[in-house]
Amino acid sequence: MANSFVVTTLEDGGKYTDANIEFYVDTANYAYTQLMVFSTFYVDPVGNPTTQWRCDQIDFMISDPLVIDLQWDATTPISFARCVGRGRYPAVDYHQPLQNKTTTGKTGNIAFQTYGWTAGILTGSILLKLAKQ
Repeated sequence: MANSFVVTTLEDGGKYTDANIEFYVDTANYAYTQLMVFSTFYVDPVGNPTTQWRCDQIDFMISDPLVIDLQWDATTPISFARCVGRGRYPAVDYHQPLQNKTTTGKTGNIAFQTYGWTAGILTGSILLKLAKQ
């Protein structure tokens, strides 16, 4: 088999996008790969124009020792969450969302890379709760 990932959109409205991503890694680590392309999601034509997401919550369950590094796509990509093992960001209700503050070459897209694969089949699941900005 070969590496694969599937993005399932759970909600995509004028303000929010919720997506579940399932990863299957069995041949090599992923190099830098586009995960979610902003322009393919709904943009409210009447409301304020939006060009990017902010990340309000991440739930993840990743096979050990796999690491999935989520990144804001730009000329120089910026890592905004490194998912290892099992967990949730934020772990508490009072937090600052993860903002895309990239200044050069910002696309609004989300990309990823993986680390830690050496052999066998490793899987991961990530639920992203995003707000459009």
